[in-house]
Amino acid sequence: MAHVVVDNLRRRKQSPPPTSPGIQSRARRRRRSSKYAVKTLMEEKQVGLAGEPTIFNAETRSIFDDFFVELVRMTPFEASFRITGIMVVGMVIFWIVYCIESNGFQTTDKSGQIRPSTRWEIFLYCLSVSSTLGSSPAEPIGSLSLLTANFHAVLVQMWVVFVTGVFFTRITRTKPHIKVAQKAVIGVFNDRPALMIRFAFNSSKEELVDVRYYMTYSRNTIGSSGKSFYKFDRLDLMLSEQPRCRIGRTLVHFMDQDSPLKGKTLEDLRRSHAVVEIAVFGSERHSLQPAIVFNMFSSNDGDIIEGYNYANMTVIRGKTRLLDLQKIDCVEPVEFPDDSKELDTSTQ
Repeated sequence: MAHVVVDNLRRRKQSPPPTSPGIQSRARRRRRSSKYAVKTLMEEKQVGLAGEPTIFNAETRSIFDDFFVELVRMTPFEASFRITGIMVVGMVIFWIVYCIESNGFQTTDKSGQIRPSTRWEIFLYCLSVSSTLGSSPAEPIGSLSLLTANFHAVLVQMWVVFVTGVFFTRITRTKPHIKVAQKAVIGVFNDRPALMIRFAFNSSKEELVDVRYYMTYSRNTIGSSGKSFYKFDRLDLMLSEQPRCRIGRTLVHFMDQDSPLKGKTLEDLRRSHAVVEIAVFGSERHSLQPAIVFNMFSSNDGDIIEGYNYANMTVIRGKTRLLDLQKIDCVEPVEFPDDSKELDTSTQ
């Protein structure tokens, strides 16, 4: 009897629990859907790796935020043209809505007689509301016209606030007139190999305070696992901070033992698709508004040259020292010291 009980218990553990046909079909559908989901995800990963890089879970801004940023970035003429065009289109749409209701507007003549407004008078009323002038020979009297007119006035007020924010942002934004050299040079500074980039102000009235300089070196490199990735390094500068910058500056990075550019030639930079970026952060002296300047130099586009130093662009006239900005891109050949072009075989 005991043996029979043990055999029954073993048989129950080995055999699956009884399920209805409906439960079995739902379980099969879950397995199929999970397999399909895994297969689809793998296919998407393969397509993503083979095609363009994709950003997952990217949060998009609202259309009003994008439009505001675009208006700030545009030229003043283009921004004014678009703002005026949107206002005219909105005015025409409201004019058509106003004309839907018959006898929705009335006009008082100079003689004091009241009559239904013409379409031209309704258009003048729409123009008056859109421009916030508020003076028009016609006035709404119909229920639909009054409701539309109030909605029109609210939208115009919101649009005026939006446009005011755009122009206030453009006016208060500090954009220093700085001219950056078109080429970054690999030359010699104080008998040491160095990467140099210079810039100068277009006006003697331009001046920045609390200035910080940055230089970034990015390139393709191969890691220890054999995979290629893009690497960024911040290059140390001879002068990275300055309390005041008025005329200009040459940013100098020494390509010595501590530099990721040690022993690198221009051909090495091109093979790794190297890019050098500079950034100047400061505040305008009088308004104390932040000022930012960026520039990028690509080795494959010919923005970096080797074996040259910048030519002197200082001109002395009496007791005044001037800068000839026409010479900001002028360079002169230079010879490297014998011990400055030792190749570095280590992977950066």
